[in-house]
Amino acid sequence: MTAPASGSASLPSAGVLAGAPTLRVRITRAFGLFTLLGTVLYSALTMVLLYSVEDHVFETQVQEEAEWLRTHRALDGRWPAPRLPHMQLATSPADLPPDLEAQLRAEPTRREFRGEAGRHYHVRVMSDSAAGAPNAWLVAEVSRQLAVRPLRRELLVKWILVVVCILFGAAWLAQAVARRITTPLQQLAQAVESSDTVGATALRVPLPHNADRELRVVTAALEAWSERVVRHVARERAFTRDVSHELRTPLSVLRSSLERGRAEPGIPHDTQLALGIASRAAQELQRTIDTLLMLAREQESPRRSDSAVRSALESVLIDRIEELDARGLRLDIDVPRSLRLPVPEDVLQLMLASLFDNVRDHAAAGDVRVSGEAGGVVVHNRRRHAPSKGHGFGLPLVARLAEATGLTMDVISDDDTFTVRLMPLRPHAAV
Repeated sequence: MTAPASGSASLPSAGVLAGAPTLRVRITRAFGLFTLLGTVLYSALTMVLLYSVEDHVFETQVQEEAEWLRTHRALDGRWPAPRLPHMQLATSPADLPPDLEAQLRAEPTRREFRGEAGRHYHVRVMSDSAAGAPNAWLVAEVSRQLAVRPLRRELLVKWILVVVCILFGAAWLAQAVARRITTPLQQLAQAVESSDTVGATALRVPLPHNADRELRVVTAALEAWSERVVRHVARERAFTRDVSHELRTPLSVLRSSLERGRAEPGIPHDTQLALGIASRAAQELQRTIDTLLMLAREQESPRRSDSAVRSALESVLIDRIEELDARGLRLDIDVPRSLRLPVPEDVLQLMLASLFDNVRDHAAAGDVRVSGEAGGVVVHNRRRHAPSKGHGFGLPLVARLAEATGLTMDVISDDDTFTVRLMPLRPHAAV
C-alpha cells in the first residue's frame, strides 16, 4: 500500500502564527530601541563633553598660572606665591599634600589626581633646568570649583525624566507611523486569510486612498494571480467533469459486456479469470471517475451534512466481503453506531470503498481491524511483502476528497503494518 502525496499547500495554522509578532509591534520595538540607544549615547557624549570642558577650564587656569610663575622667577630667581587661593607651589615632595605625594611619585607625568575626602588635584611640573628635572610643582585643589561632579545626582534624575519623556514620545510616534504603514497590510492579510480556498472567487482587497505604491503593486499582483488561479481551477473542474461524464457510459458498457462474457457457459477457466481481472479494473476506473466527479461537485458547492459511519461501512462491505474472505482477510469491526462524520453519506461511502479496495489489493492475509477512534475511522492491517497489483492510486484520491470535505487522512506505515486514519479536522461529537 502506498501513502498519498500531499495534494495542495495551505496557509500556516493559527498555532504557528500565534507566537509571531506583528509588523506593527516590530516597528514599535525597533523605533523604541533606536530611540533608547540614541538617547543613552547622546547623554554619554554630553557628560563626556561636560567633563572635558570642566577639565579644560582647570588646565587653562593652571597653565596660565604656571607661565606667570615662570616669568617672575626669571626676573628675580625666586618662585612667587600663586595668585589664586586654591593653588599652591610645592618646591619639594614633602610640601605636597599627603594624598597626592604617593600618587605623583608613582605617575610623575600625570596631571590629574583624585585625592581623599573628595579632593581633586590638577598638577603642573615646574622645571627650568636643561635636564628637565622638576624643582617645583604647581598644585591646584579644585574640589570647590567643580561644577559637574556635585550635580551628578541631579543631572541623573533629570536625564532619566528626559529619557522617559522621549521614550513616551517615540512610542507614540512609532505607533502612529506603524499604524500608517501596517493598516493596509493588515487589510491585505485579512483579505488573503479569508479568501476562498477552493478558488471559486478571485481575491479583492479594498485599499485606502493613501496606500503606498509598493503595497498597491503587491495587491495588484496578488489579485491578478488570484484571477489566474480561479480561471485555472474552473478549467480543471470543467475538464474533470466533462471527461468523467464522457467516460462513464463507455465504462458502463465495458463492465456489462465483461460480466456477460463471464456468465457465458463453456468459457475456459483462464478466460474467466482474465475477464474477472478486467472487470475489477473497470470497476476501479469507475470508482476513480466517481471520485473525480465528487471532487468537482464538492469544490464547486461544498455540502455539509452528517453521516453514520457504521451504516456507510456496512453498505460498502456488502459487495466486498466475499472478495476479502477469498484473500484470507478477516474483518474485526469495532465502530459504534453513534459515530458520525461531518460529510455526505455518498462521499463517505466512496472514501470507504476506496480504502477497502486498497486493503483487498495490498494487505497480507490476516486480521483487518476497523475501529472508531477520536471521532474518526481507523483501518489497520498487515502489509503484503510480495509485490502487489495496482499502483495505489486510490489513496491520493481519497486524501483529496477528504480535504475537500473537511476531513484529514493520515497514513502510518512501517515494514509490517499499514494504518489509515480518517479524521475530522475538529473532534466531532457522537449523537
